[in-house]
Amino acid sequence: MWSDESRFSLFQNDGCTRVRRESHEAMDPSSIVPTVQAIGSSIIIGGCFSGYGLRSSELCGNKMKSQHYLKALNNQVIPSMGVSFHDGTRMFLDDNAMIHRVQIIQNWFREHKNSFSHMNWPP
Repeated sequence: MWSDESRFSLFQNDGCTRVRRESHEAMDPSSIVPTVQAIGSSIIIGGCFSGYGLRSSELCGNKMKSQHYLKALNNQVIPSMGVSFHDGTRMFLDDNAMIHRVQIIQNWFREHKNSFSHMNWPP
């Protein structure tokens, strides 16, 4: 089983958008690009996957923090391990994202080392 997070923009993009228009088209609706001020232009969805498919997913707002990842580990990984791996070959893989390396997460993996093997990627 492994976890991953993806960020999705709720509008066309979150960078600079250039619109080519004539001077008389300045306020034409086809020349205006909607924007969002401050927070709210993107969301992050995190999920757990295995050879059996998507096990669970969670909406994390616009920024994934260690508390979100810890909640996902407790609410998604542990229950999914029991459903997916009846034969006892439980292994969990995550990437080297900063959120996976913080002390609170590493402590969680140490506390659960008898429940499953933890593998870092890249090794």
